Amino acid sequence: MKKIGVLTLLITLLLTGCTSKESTTAKTVAERYHVGLMLSDMGLGDLSISDLAFDGLVRATEDFDIVFRYLDPQEVKDYEQGIEQLVKQKNDVIFVIGYMPQEALEKVAKKYPKQQFVIVDTVSDSPNISSITFDEEQGSYLAGALAATITQSNVIGFIGGEDVDVIHNFERGYIEGAKKVKPTIDVLTQYANTYTDEAKGTAIAKEMITSKADVLFAAAGMTGTGVLREAARAKAYAIGVDSDQYFLAEKAVVTSMMKNIDVAVYEYIRKDIEAPRSQMGQHITMGIQDNGVGLAPIRVIDPIAPVEQAIEKIKRAM
Repeated sequence: MKKIGVLTLLITLLLTGCTSKESTTAKTVAERYHVGLMLSDMGLGDLSISDLAFDGLVRATEDFDIVFRYLDPQEVKDYEQGIEQLVKQKNDVIFVIGYMPQEALEKVAKKYPKQQFVIVDTVSDSPNISSITFDEEQGSYLAGALAATITQSNVIGFIGGEDVDVIHNFERGYIEGAKKVKPTIDVLTQYANTYTDEAKGTAIAKEMITSKADVLFAAAGMTGTGVLREAARAKAYAIGVDSDQYFLAEKAVVTSMMKNIDVAVYEYIRKDIEAPRSQMGQHITMGIQDNGVGLAPIRVIDPIAPVEQAIEKIKRAM
């Protein structure tokens, strides 16, 4: 598994805390609410959707009497085996992160029709699978508006990971937001066709910067890390994605388009504890009004205040 030291320590402390709680609560372990989590293909330490889902689960343990288990895809033979393993552990709800495990999840869900599943970031029509998606277009619209506000060259760039519908949502929102602010702006677009190749992200960023793009938005997982770092090297601006990626390239990252998967996981658990299985099979879409998407704090640029005010005005009008 990919874990950094701090994250490993957090997991150790958390699991220790759960063990201690078992000895002090009136409930037995079997009586408590159980949550299973199948991480995305990049696992913990991805600085993206897996870490966010895990963060939401950690926050839920602080507020509710729950026991949780998680699996990194690297620990099991395949997604199907991992999901079935979580079913056999008798979890009340099982979260599966990302679109890649969907086929395996639907196969397992059909085999266990009474088990409650949640797939995050794509949609399933299986009756025992809830779907949580995000209005990436809304958040990316704000990112595009910000890029158009701060560009000096009137050329900005978008780098996507895989050429799939969910990434098209980012691209579309980004372009629309930018052109709302500056109708004549030039938006360069390129897909890396991978989420895991930092060097490819670097190469694409170099090409775009050579073509006068001075603000780059990457929705490309770890490939995007190369984009952010190349922007810093070339003294261009960058916009991160999913989580606040400022610390990856502190001289370049103006903001990040946040997809608050942590909020989604926490809220689903909260509502399921209050009204068990009432959300099962539903499609839940989270946007700006639900705190499902938005921008991280604006940094790097000077002055910040006028840009913050401009973006807030656009946000209120949405």
